Amino acid sequence: MSVLITSGTYIGEEMQAEFGRIPPAFLPVGSSYLVQHQLRRLGEQDEVWLSLPADFAMDAALARLLEAEGVRIIRIDPTKSLGMSVFQSILEIGADGPLQIVHGDTLVTPPETPPDDCLSIAGVVEQYSWGLVTLDGERVRAVASEHRGDRLTEESLMLSGYFRFSDTAALLKCLSRSDFGFVSAIDRYCRDHAVAGIAAIEALDFGHLKTYYSSRYRLAAARHFNTLSIDGYTVHKKSRDAAKLDAEANWLRSVPAALQPYTARLIETRGAPQAGEYRTVYANFPTVAELYLARSSRFVWQKILAGCREYLDAAARFEGPGETPLAWLVIDKLRERLGQYPGFLPAADERLTINGAPVGTLEDIVARLAETIAAAPARAPAIMHGDFCFSNMLFDVRSDRIVLIDPRGAVRGEQTIFGDIRYDIAKLGHSIVGRYDQIVAEHLVAECDATGRDFTLEVPGGDALREWLEERFFAASAGGAAFDEPAVRAAMVSLFLSMIPLHADNPKRQRTLFANALRLHARFFGE
Repeated sequence: MSVLITSGTYIGEEMQAEFGRIPPAFLPVGSSYLVQHQLRRLGEQDEVWLSLPADFAMDAALARLLEAEGVRIIRIDPTKSLGMSVFQSILEIGADGPLQIVHGDTLVTPPETPPDDCLSIAGVVEQYSWGLVTLDGERVRAVASEHRGDRLTEESLMLSGYFRFSDTAALLKCLSRSDFGFVSAIDRYCRDHAVAGIAAIEALDFGHLKTYYSSRYRLAAARHFNTLSIDGYTVHKKSRDAAKLDAEANWLRSVPAALQPYTARLIETRGAPQAGEYRTVYANFPTVAELYLARSSRFVWQKILAGCREYLDAAARFEGPGETPLAWLVIDKLRERLGQYPGFLPAADERLTINGAPVGTLEDIVARLAETIAAAPARAPAIMHGDFCFSNMLFDVRSDRIVLIDPRGAVRGEQTIFGDIRYDIAKLGHSIVGRYDQIVAEHLVAECDATGRDFTLEVPGGDALREWLEERFFAASAGGAAFDEPAVRAAMVSLFLSMIPLHADNPKRQRTLFANALRLHARFFGE
C-alpha cells in the first residue's frame, strides 16, 4: 500500500525561531530527522511519498538519505491548504488503490492489521486548533474543525495524524466537494464509508512548540532502557561501568558555583551519593546537535558560540594542580584504542589516500599528531568537561544559555574536574569542523575501494551556515587558547581515530570516522 507523508508547508514562526525555516518532516529528533523515525515506524510499504514545499532547498545529504529509503518526493506550493496539498499529491500518486496518510509533524505506529478505513484519534491535551471527532461506538460519525479552545473538554477526541482510505478516488472527490478543506473532506468521506476511529494507534505530535517538547520527552523516555531513564522531572543514568558514572556525578557535584549555571543540576541526598548511578533535573531544551541538524538561524548560532566561549573562559579561570594531561588525552589514549580496531580497517603500516590525496600510513599520522602535541605550549590544568560536543550541550533559547551534560570527570582513571581546555575546544571542533553529528545521522558516509586503503568522503559544498560556523570557530579564542592552534587541530584528528572502537555496533560509521580523520589530517597537516 502507498503512504503519503504530508510535509508540504513550513513549521510555524514560533518553531522557526528555534529550528529555522524547515518542513515538519525535517524537524530534528535526537540524532535523526522526524521523517527517519517515521520511516522506521511505518516499516515496509509498497511506495512512500513525501510532500515538500516547492521552494525548499534540499541539500545533497538529505536527498541521498531519502533516495536510499526509496522515498519519492512531491513538490507542493507551501501557501496551499493541507486539503489542496493532499489533492495534488493524490493526482501524482494515483487514485486507483488504497492510501495511507501520515501528517509530517506526527510520529505514528500503525496497527499490524488495521481496518480498510480507519483514522487515529486521541484525547485533547492542549488548546490548539484540532479536528474533533464524534464516534458512534467505534465508527466515526462526524469530524469538525475546532478553533475555540473554550469548547474543548476532557472528553473531546481529535484526529491524531494517521489515516487509511480504501477508496482513494472517493477521497479525491470529497476534497473537491469540500473546497479542499481537509477536515471537512474527512467528514464527508466518513458519512459514506464505515471508518473506524482507533485510539490504540500511538501518535506523537511534533507540530507545535509545546507538543514538540512533550513528544520528544515521551519518545526519549520510551527509547532508553538499561542506561538511561526519564521519569517525571528527572533523568536517571546508570551503568555497569560504575567508575565512569561516579566520575561524571563527582564532576557535576564538584564544579565551582560560577560554572553551575552551565551544568545539569545533580539531584542527590547530601553526603549520600549513589554508586554507579545518578540523577539530574530533566531540562526540556533541544541539544545543540539537534539544532545543528535543523536550519537554525545565524542569530541562534551566534548565541550558542558566545555561550560556549563564555563557559570556556569561566572554566579556564580555575587552575588545577600538576601538569596538563593533554598528551594522555590526545596521544596515549589513541595508541591504546588502535589495538581495538576492527579487522576491516587497514593495518597501521599501509599507505592510505583520502579523496585521491596521499596521507601516509596510520603510523605516520599518529607520529605527526604526537609531534604536534609535544610542541604545544605548556598550560596549567583547568576545569575540563571532557566531552564538550554538541550532543552533550542543551541550549535554552529563552535565556540564551548552554547547559552541559555527561562530563568525563576522570583522567588516567582518577576522578578529577581538571584537564586541558584545548581538549574541550577540540571536542567543540569535532562537532563543527569534523561534522560528527552529520556522520552519526548518516548524512556523510565514506566509501572505500577494493584495496581497503583508498577512501572517499566528500563534504558537500554550498552549505553556507555550516561553512560560516567553521570560519567562526577558527577565528575564536577562549581561556587564552586560540581555536586554530595546531594542538587543537591535532586533538580533533585524534578524537575521530580514538572513537572508532566505541562504535563497534556500526561498521559503516567506523569506516566513515576513519575516513574523516584522514580528511581532517590532510586538511590540517597536508602538504
